[in-house]
Amino acid sequence: MAATIMDGKALAAKVKEEVRQQTAQMGRKPGLAVVLVGAMAVSMLTACSSSEVSKVKDALKDAGIARNSAMTADANDAMSKLQKATNAIAAGQLDMTKSDDVDKVQAELAKMADFSFNDPASGTATSKYDLYIWTNGSYGRPATSGKTFYPYLMKVTPIHVSDDHLPALLNKDFIKKGEFEASNQNLEILKKVLKDVKSAGVSCQKIYGMDVLLVVVDKTETVQPYTPETIHTAA
Repeated sequence: MAATIMDGKALAAKVKEEVRQQTAQMGRKPGLAVVLVGAMAVSMLTACSSSEVSKVKDALKDAGIARNSAMTADANDAMSKLQKATNAIAAGQLDMTKSDDVDKVQAELAKMADFSFNDPASGTATSKYDLYIWTNGSYGRPATSGKTFYPYLMKVTPIHVSDDHLPALLNKDFIKKGEFEASNQNLEILKKVLKDVKSAGVSCQKIYGMDVLLVVVDKTETVQPYTPETIHTAA
């Protein structure tokens, strides 16, 4: 049998045109879905890249900050609850303009008694940890004195989980402002804001498809409130 030489480019173009014509006649346009099964599959969809997580761990180690397993577990728990809430918001299952839906999220967050954002306004506080979220020191609310910036690690406080402010904390635009990138500059800033911390727990996972970094520290420790306006003065 004689060999046949095929023009791959021409054949591919022909197939592509046939598919284009077929899809043009369809009432509903086709899409592509990928189904992943198992714990590893979930991790692929929700976790930051392994290289970014490694860089964060190395940065903490370089700064002499020990990774605490209990704090890390609480950081992952907080991340899981934020993911659950934001996934429901994205799917239209929660509407944060409705008080009943805000109450549902608050009820879940209230289960995390270890965190200071659940401390009562008066009486004895039983919490152990502070929860911080990376913000990139992004531009915050306008102020009469000019621009305001979030601290690079923003402490989540009772105000942030209140009726008026929780919707903003879970808003996609706010999450986008704080999308984490393990660049050399960001890692150096992370080390500076945590320079007085002895141990911490971290969780880096995806919310709204963007990498989010949570840091948990003992509430007796000090996280420096550096912003883009003040970081250059940090030692």
